[in-house]
Amino acid sequence: LNPIPNIQADEDTPPLNVVLTGISYGNDCWEQEVTVTAESSGTSLIEEIVVNYEKGSTTGSLVIYIIPDASGKAEVTVTVEDSENAKVSQSFFVEIHPVNDPPFVVNPVPDQEIIVSYVLKLPLNARPGNIFDDIDDEELSFDVTQLGISGLPDWAVVMNDTLYCTPALKDTGCVDMIVTATDASGASAADTFQICVLNYPVGVNNFTVNSLDVELYPNPANDIVNIEINGENPKPVGVTVFTVTGKKVLEKEFYQSNIVSFSMRDHVSGIYFVKIKIENYEKVKKLILNRK
Repeated sequence: LNPIPNIQADEDTPPLNVVLTGISYGNDCWEQEVTVTAESSGTSLIEEIVVNYEKGSTTGSLVIYIIPDASGKAEVTVTVEDSENAKVSQSFFVEIHPVNDPPFVVNPVPDQEIIVSYVLKLPLNARPGNIFDDIDDEELSFDVTQLGISGLPDWAVVMNDTLYCTPALKDTGCVDMIVTATDASGASAADTFQICVLNYPVGVNNFTVNSLDVELYPNPANDIVNIEINGENPKPVGVTVFTVTGKKVLEKEFYQSNIVSFSMRDHVSGIYFVKIKIENYEKVKKLILNRK
């Protein structure tokens, strides 16, 4: 077996092909079969060695698979052995030079919504395993900006690994943000997300007063009257009671409730009209009061 030259390559190299020459059974008078084997001292560098050799040939090859993201130096020994257990070996070194791996995104930042005058607190940091990760580096530098400009909106600031947003009414709309992590070698990765500033809501969960259904009971009533609002109601409920002549005899406001109750104990029997008002929504119900 002829000597084998040393090999150098960069990290994450494709499988290495090594040509073997001068393979023979030696100077014996009769022909013998030989086997070719290879082993490595670098189990943390070399994942697998495949030997390619056909019987009777004087050449062969090795295919050496390097562990991904590994670097270092390992010795490989190739042995040719004949049928009488005579053997010869040649060794060579495989040296893999480290190459910087850039950061990469592991947990994208979700889009955010914030209502005017509220505060959004969004934890953001470049510690590996949170938003970004990096095979080579344990620390990454970190930057958050509005996409297309060099800084943040005037209603946003980063403090102690948290993005704080406190928009005003004039800031309604959506902005695209970019968060970037950079390693010590200058390689970087970025993720984008959107922050939408919403105007004061009509209500919770797209609440619209037109979707409400109001029930009044018991009717006829003796004292306590209940108003049940079917549907989500995050708004105050105004209740006004009038006589049939239009005289206002009761007025109350109840805050964010689906069932409100009021007493008619101080009023005489008769017919009344109950007006229920929720923001721009109004509903009038006829109430019969029977004090007997």
